[in-house]
Formats: sequence, structure tokens, C-alpha cells
Amino acid sequence: PQWLAGFVSGDGCFFVELIHSSIHRTGFIVQLGLIIAQHIRDEQLMKIIKEFLGCGYVYSQSKQEAVYLKIENFLDVYHKVIPFFTNYSILGVKSLDFSDFTKVADLIKDKNHLNQTGLNKIRIIKAGMNRGRKMVE
Repeated sequence: PQWLAGFVSGDGCFFVELIHSSIHRTGFIVQLGLIIAQHIRDEQLMKIIKEFLGCGYVYSQSKQEAVYLKIENFLDVYHKVIPFFTNYSILGVKSLDFSDFTKVADLIKDKNHLNQTGLNKIRIIKAGMNRGRKMVE
């Protein structure tokens, strides 16, 4: 488990997507996920990690010679991914992304993503994640 936490700290990405939707009151669907990308030669490793976590799917893009493990089902994220990385800590700056990811998951769990106030909170959190994070020296 510690190896996987370190691996995801280096090669994983916790993300939040806002997807336009004409059938939802707020006009958006909020999607959470974890993605790990590796060279296509490491496809078996991605399958082993998928089996270990018990969720997600593995796919490849031959043009990029890459293979991905993606976990985006909310129940899997909330009940498998978040507890795992809470017990086996993400390290470095990615720990801040994981913390924000967890905050968004809690907003979704409490149904706050279904109103404009909650959606605005999610937008603010999302804007500061990953490449949007401003590091202070």
C-alpha cells in the first residue's frame, strides 16, 4: 500500500471536472476521478493496481503509446480511493490536491453540488488544484 501511495504521489492525478448538462438544474455534472498514466509497456502494472484497488478501468491510446488507469465512479472514489489514500498518505504537493479532492467529494456526498452555492465552492476548489495551484515561497 505504501508503494502505491508513493507511486500515485509521483504519477497520479486527482481531478475534478465540471461537465455541461442541459438536464441538471445547475447546468453541470461534477465528476471526480483519479488517473494514472504510464508507458504502454506497463499495461500489466495498471491492471494489477486496478485489481488491488478493486475499481476503475484500464485503457490505452496507441498514438501516445500510453496506458491509463482511471477511477471516476463516485462510490468507488468515495468508498475506496479516498479511504485508501487517507490511510496511506499522498506525499508532496499532490497531498494538497488530494485534500481539495476530498473536500469536493464531501460537498457531493452532502448534495451541495446540486445548488449554485455548492457548485461555486467546487469551482473555486477546482481552480486551485493541479496546475492551478499557486505555490508560495
